[in-house]
Amino acid sequence: MRSKGKPADLSVEKVVKRFMKEVKRILGNKAVAVVAFGSRVWGGYKNKSDYDLIVIHRTSQREAEEAAAEASLIASAELRVGIEPIALSLCEYKDNSRYLVARCKKNGLTFYFNGGETEAKRNEAVDMLMLAEEFLEVSKLLLRFKMYRGVVDEAYNAAELAVKALMLWDGYDIPGSHGGVVGEFGRLYVITGRMDRSLGRLLSISLVKRNRARYDARAEIKEEDAKTVLRAAEEFIKIAKQRIK
Repeated sequence: MRSKGKPADLSVEKVVKRFMKEVKRILGNKAVAVVAFGSRVWGGYKNKSDYDLIVIHRTSQREAEEAAAEASLIASAELRVGIEPIALSLCEYKDNSRYLVARCKKNGLTFYFNGGETEAKRNEAVDMLMLAEEFLEVSKLLLRFKMYRGVVDEAYNAAELAVKALMLWDGYDIPGSHGGVVGEFGRLYVITGRMDRSLGRLLSISLVKRNRARYDARAEIKEEDAKTVLRAAEEFIKIAKQRIK
């Protein structure tokens, strides 16, 4: 399945599909999507222009790069074309601050493995929930040593990751800022009545405490602050786990 759009070179889809077949053989479900970009998609290509492809993955960078290299070698030799692959993790591809990524998201052609964009989002949701649980354990460890500033910071990370996982699982896009995540959670889940208003308030106050702990060196972060944000992390992880079965 690919995103909407028509490349300048109509042979792009043929090349991508052959490339994806090899990537799938090597990485299996660790491969998320392939994005075609560059002159073959945007125009201005010549007969000897390469096909520029990004492999979006959920594995180690080394494994993904080796898979991309092998797949491009086989597809290039078979089709007698040049392929220039790049490997980016799913998290890296979500980073809109990179010019190439931002342009590819807007104007590239995305071809998904394993059921399309919905399945890709759900895979990312599972990964985010795993990270949330790890941050939660770190925050609990810091609480034992009364390192309350660290507890607030790590626990908020856990809470926000759980909320993001919930949004992705339900098919929504994730806002690019912390405040945007809080606002979107309110819009999608609280105002609609899907979740209690107390959860919206808890997430919002947790962000306030996190910002104070992160940026105000003179702020006194108390045990009560730490436990409030820790409770938020536990609550949102619980909700996400119930939803993501």
